[in-house]
Parts: sequence; structure tokens; C-alpha cells
Amino acid sequence: MPGKPRDLHSQFERDETYGRSVQGAASVGVASAVVLRANKARKQAIFVNDSDTVIYLAKGGTAIVNTGIRLNAQGGSWIEQADAEGYLWVGQFSAISTGAAKNLCITEDV
Repeated sequence: MPGKPRDLHSQFERDETYGRSVQGAASVGVASAVVLRANKARKQAIFVNDSDTVIYLAKGGTAIVNTGIRLNAQGGSWIEQADAEGYLWVGQFSAISTGAAKNLCITEDV
């Protein structure tokens, strides 16, 4: 008689390092700053502009106004996830805003 199949859900529930999301925020100003460090374990990153001005994201280097990934004011968002070939950017993200002390909400799934 075949054995009972393994219950992987209970194993994952006990393993706090498997499939967790890290919530955070960054204060973005008029000078470029790193808002999410490189992480080889990253599965996805979500950025949401929670401010009243535009924020620009840059992969890897310095963020510059009017270049890179534009996050419109009041909810503009970007989801960094694997493409059809499985490529995912795991390097750092930098951000800059057109105004001082603007809030950027960040979730990183690892």
C-alpha cells in the first residue's frame, strides 16, 4: 500500500525563512539614495509611490530625475519580477524624487 504523500504546507509553515515578505519604506529626497540593497535571494520586489510627487527608480546606479523607472504620484508602482526566461534583477535599486522627504513603500519577497 502506498504511503501518505508528504504534506509540504506544514513544513513551509514551520520554516520562517521560506517564502517570506519583508515590508518597508524609504524616505526619498532630491538626491539619489539606495532604497533597496542587492539580494541574491530576491524573488520579487514591489515599489509604490505613497507621495504627492513623482519618484524615479534606477537599477544599480544613481537615480536621475526624468530617467529610469517613473513612479507617478499617489500610487504609481513598479513590480520587479522574473521575466519569461526567468531573469530577475537582484541588484540594488536607487531612487530620487522631485520633492524632499517623499514616502516610497517597498515589499521584497525572498
